[in-house]
Amino acid sequence: MSNYEKALQIAERAHAGQCRRNGGLYIEHPKAVAKIAEEFILKEYHGSNHEIPEFVLDFIEELKCVAILHDTVEDTDLTYDDLREAGFSPSIVAGVKSVTEQDGDTYLNKVQRAANNELGIIAKMSDITHNMSDLDRKKGKHFYDKYELAKHLLREYYYKNY
Repeated sequence: MSNYEKALQIAERAHAGQCRRNGGLYIEHPKAVAKIAEEFILKEYHGSNHEIPEFVLDFIEELKCVAILHDTVEDTDLTYDDLREAGFSPSIVAGVKSVTEQDGDTYLNKVQRAANNELGIIAKMSDITHNMSDLDRKKGKHFYDKYELAKHLLREYYYKNY
């Protein structure tokens, strides 16, 4: 079983019975975030005649794990120790931690922490992208504007630093 398959099983169990505001199963959100994150990296190779290097495939695997697990510690009983005990690498656990709200966090604190982790920054941009796709731009203007600013800041930081 791949790390991603293991992460998916853990996320499915952790989010069992949870629903999004739109009434859909919550697990569909982390799945969508993982797909968006993978596509973010793969677009660099789209149309290229070059084979994707193994280290990039390994990075994508870790990224998808962070993306699928991104809300588990924040929104369920799962802990970082649980992730370590499940055999996830320190980089995956650190990526999840970088996108998990800490006590007393402002939204900007959370965005800044994600920006400082190479897996977290892409997972957070992907999370924001999916959250924005669910928002009614007029009804959710405050959230939409907040997400738009965060996504812009993360994208700028990503292209300058990674």
